[in-house]
Amino acid sequence: MQKLLFVCLGNICRSPLAAETMRLEAAAAGLDALEVDSAATGSWHLDEGPDPRALEAGLGRGIDISGHRSRLIEKKDFILSDMILALDEDVHATLTKMADAQTVTKIRLLLDFAETTTEREIPTPYFGDDSDFELALDLIEDGVRGLTSYLKSLRA
Repeated sequence: MQKLLFVCLGNICRSPLAAETMRLEAAAAGLDALEVDSAATGSWHLDEGPDPRALEAGLGRGIDISGHRSRLIEKKDFILSDMILALDEDVHATLTKMADAQTVTKIRLLLDFAETTTEREIPTPYFGDDSDFELALDLIEDGVRGLTSYLKSLRA
């Protein structure tokens, strides 16, 4: 079983959307031995459900994160995860500082796998409007499609 962990700042918008998008994409691609989770680097929203705007944007695309509860990344996540996917450069830097020499190589930006965009990070939509959530989802879907292709190529 391979474990992927998606990480953003508060774990109520981007990372739960990315995790659920990955679950759906992996199932469609036949990647059944895959465990997907998400976490936060900040503790502002611990044990909260998803941002209502993220929930609405996701549902509009068939991505249901209604059962999600925010959690903080833990040291054990670095050991248990095969790949840790940061949603932006600041989160990537924070994760890199938290990791040790054995686990730092597991950290990647999700958009390193993007198929069409040249963006490096998915901006937080939290302080924006509905269009910011749609943009975040567009970028997440692009990154997840590329990540799925990459994972499939490893199994070929």
